[in-house]
Formats: sequence, C-alpha cells, structure tokens
Amino acid sequence: MTQIDKETFDNIKERMKQKFPVLVDVFLKDARSYIAEICANVSGDINAVIHAAHSLKSASGILGLTQMQTLSEHIEDSGRDIQDGADTEEARAAIKVLSDELQSAFQDIEGTLQQEIA
Repeated sequence: MTQIDKETFDNIKERMKQKFPVLVDVFLKDARSYIAEICANVSGDINAVIHAAHSLKSASGILGLTQMQTLSEHIEDSGRDIQDGADTEEARAAIKVLSDELQSAFQDIEGTLQQEIA
C-alpha cells in the first residue's frame, strides 16, 4: 500500500509554507497519542477507540498519508460494528491486528515526515 499520496502531501506543504513543520510536529505528537489510545482500549472502551481512529483518519488524510488513513478507517468501522452489537472476541482481535499494522505504518512514515521538516 502506498504510504503517501504525493499530490496531497505536496499541496498541503505548499499551502502551509513556513507553518508546515509545525503541522507535521503536531501530527506526529497527536498520532502517537491516538495510536496509544487505540491500543490501550482494544479490549475496553470502544468509544475511545472510535474517537481516536476517526481523529487519526482525518489528520492522516490532510497530509495524504493513505496507509494510515485507510487503517484508521478500518479500525473506526470495526469499532462501530462492535457498537452495533458485533462485540465478539474476533471483532476485538481484528482491531488489535489493525492497530498493530497502524503502529507499524506510523513507524515507517515517521522518519520520512521528520526528514521533510528538517
């Protein structure tokens, strides 16, 4: 899966100009927090999982981080399925797998983003 939609990324970089490094710093800080929230609540508060996944999905989309956006969307959708009554061990396990993939995707993209603002 492509990590970055280059057109979206370059567009926001151009529009933000000197403020782009601040945007990336805030994204990295917030993404760490959202991922931690998701991982901490896989077996617990599904509303916290949904909220964090939704926020991360939106933030990732702004920067064109397609893999993170897609994984966050799948986590959010799975969380909503649980809310709607599909709260099974398998459903929670699926979110766990997705959250592991999300952590990996974040680790892969973090260095690239830091290089972009160096």
